[in-house]
Amino acid sequence: TAPLRPTETLCYEKLEGSYRYEVCIGDGGNSTQTHLGSNPNVVYSLGSYAGSTGWGTGLVTVSFIGGEDEGCGDLKRQATASITCGDITEIIRVTEPSMCTYLLEMKAPHACLTGTAPVQIVDAVATSIENDSDSFAASKLIDGDL
Repeated sequence: TAPLRPTETLCYEKLEGSYRYEVCIGDGGNSTQTHLGSNPNVVYSLGSYAGSTGWGTGLVTVSFIGGEDEGCGDLKRQATASITCGDITEIIRVTEPSMCTYLLEMKAPHACLTGTAPVQIVDAVATSIENDSDSFAASKLIDGDL
């Protein structure tokens, strides 16, 4: 499976209890947690966009690393967005399965098997596909038709 990534940065947010979570997927993107119950509101970085895999496959995994360490001991906050196929892009649920490690469950049409994601093939992968002489499949994947 060729690693794919969004060609533009897209942001989504979710209110969960007294917290607002925002995730921006794509180059330069980041993720944050804002505690709305404090005065002033406290914003924590959950990390910067570190890559994604699985666009157009039915399950996309997006990683965010290098977030703030306040309240995390020796750890830095990090987040993973797990995106499955859905009619609209939305954050369904946010959990903290272990200290300072967050899981954002999302749905999006771009995760569906139709290959409708705004993607581009990483250069090294495109070269590898072309070397396998399947240029038709490579061009379809680039166009988002697979």
